[in-house]
Amino acid sequence: MKYTGVKHFHSLKIFIRDYPQSITPMSSKSPYAMFIKMKLVKIILFLTMAVILSGCGAYAKSEQAAHPELVRISQDNQLGQTFVARYDGLQGISVFLKPGQDPSGELTLALYEKSDSPQALRSSTIQNTEIKAAGFFNFPFAPIRKSAAESYYLELTFDGSGNIRAGSAPGNSYLSGAQYLGGTPQNSQSAFRLNYSTTPLILGLFLEGLSWIGYLILAILMFALPGWAALSWLFPPWNKIYWISKISLSIGIGIAFYPVILLWLNSLGIHSTTLNVVALPVLGLIFIIIKFTREKRHPRLKIRNPQDAARTGIDPQTESNKKNRLQQILPDISFIVILLFIIFTRFWPIRIIDAPMWGDSYQHTMIAQLLADNGGLFNSWEPYAQLKSFTYHFGFHSLVSNFHWITGLSMIQSTLWVGQILNIFAIIALYPLAVMIGKNKWAGVFAVFIAGMISSMPMVYVNWGRYTQLAGQIILPAVILIAWKNLDSEDNSFRWHSLVCVGLAGLALTHYRVTIFIPLFYISYLLFHLKKRRSGKIITRTFIHAGGMLLFIFPWVIRLFEGTLPRIFGSQISTSASNVSEALQNSNTIGNITSYLPAYVWFLLLLAVGWGAFSRNRKSMIFIFLWLLIFLTANPNLQRLP
Repeated sequence: MKYTGVKHFHSLKIFIRDYPQSITPMSSKSPYAMFIKMKLVKIILFLTMAVILSGCGAYAKSEQAAHPELVRISQDNQLGQTFVARYDGLQGISVFLKPGQDPSGELTLALYEKSDSPQALRSSTIQNTEIKAAGFFNFPFAPIRKSAAESYYLELTFDGSGNIRAGSAPGNSYLSGAQYLGGTPQNSQSAFRLNYSTTPLILGLFLEGLSWIGYLILAILMFALPGWAALSWLFPPWNKIYWISKISLSIGIGIAFYPVILLWLNSLGIHSTTLNVVALPVLGLIFIIIKFTREKRHPRLKIRNPQDAARTGIDPQTESNKKNRLQQILPDISFIVILLFIIFTRFWPIRIIDAPMWGDSYQHTMIAQLLADNGGLFNSWEPYAQLKSFTYHFGFHSLVSNFHWITGLSMIQSTLWVGQILNIFAIIALYPLAVMIGKNKWAGVFAVFIAGMISSMPMVYVNWGRYTQLAGQIILPAVILIAWKNLDSEDNSFRWHSLVCVGLAGLALTHYRVTIFIPLFYISYLLFHLKKRRSGKIITRTFIHAGGMLLFIFPWVIRLFEGTLPRIFGSQISTSASNVSEALQNSNTIGNITSYLPAYVWFLLLLAVGWGAFSRNRKSMIFIFLWLLIFLTANPNLQRLP
């Protein structure tokens, strides 16, 4: 149906213009308030009518438009194509066709669920007389309401004499299907477009967006509630922290709890069940309520050490009676807008992906499935692999299996969704540290914007399945900040130390290599506090944190010697850089630095380093030196080390 909508929208404009005149004011509100009300009525009516009228149209999505080659469709040679529909409301397929040799007859498109399905879901026919010149020709049919992410097979048959030619391209021109000729799959793709009915398309996207929000909220509740409870009870500066930083730190510490609890449940012979999974966030919520109630009754409990809390410096709290309200909330609004874009860019690419991408994802899904099958940690990898020991870090996999238990999603889909949820959390994790170092909320917003919208990392984790490292990068900033404030503080409480130790233990069980960055932080912090003669206190607390971490992961340390990991590690550190294979050396080269970040971001980084040095910002210099240590540790070959 040809539709322009001009006439309809002209009528809509007149209707909206005249409608408010018939409204009688029901109260004696100010003319300004009534004016605002009328404007809102116009906007709501316009948007509502626009959505309704858009249902008369259709949306065409070009799936594979290339047609450098032509294939013949005749009575004895039908054309097929498998594909995946991206949206709900599939109502037609356009195929690139060109008149052949004296065609006489009709061309029928039949749509099936699979290439071997006996009965067609939809069919549509056009006469050969309509194909007068090369182009895309539409085969319309009744809309399929629920077609998003569904796989289909189309088949074009020609009933008549002569033939018609269809556009074709190489096999890599379309990744969600393949072309068939005479029922046989080919290493090529047909040229086609998919047409969707607008109303079910919009409704389907709206419902899909709600499912995104549901998964995200569920993950926040799973990970943030335990972390929030622990921080509110064990972290003295908690009540001086801004809400965004609270959420970020809660997620980081909450994620660290899961592998630690799973390890000790296994050590006690307790198998994890859905009840255990639900218990952690529920207990977290109970402790949060208890803490809130106590502070309501006894306001002085909010700050256990007023002098220490006053100089936390994690979030520069603004005074509402001294600054304009807009200046206070503008960074928050900016953060929320950027976060919405980040959520969209992480979830949209995976909406029609069947499984997480890259080889690592296969292994991660298998481990998460084995955790679910065994109700906890395991030794035997059967029936998936002939292995008899398990010493791989399992923090990410515990999150996936828990998410699977609660949502009922398949383990494959759970791995995919948890991976991208962590992709979002890894960006939010930067906010508290950036605010503490930059001494401004805009520093946190800027850090989130760069990491989420400019940098290829961690966006590349959408199709690079190293989710264990990504999980470690969420815990790392939270643990660094909490340990940093502990080293700064005069408060030497056992509770604060235990919180740091649990966070470090969770990081160690989540990713071994990311854990190496933690001692580098302590070294960097110590070097910039030597002149203050605080080295004794710093070293003492460092050993307390390290000893507590080892205590929490002690059962795992024993288990590590059951596998081949110590032998592999020993082989790596005993092999000199000159004896490493050329292929491995080439894979470890840094290459072009603009492949990591755009050139202008590197320039901004240099400005930030210069600003930190010029302003003598101790926090900035500690972090810059930490970057340098991480770089040298990640590239020991530059120093000719193993």
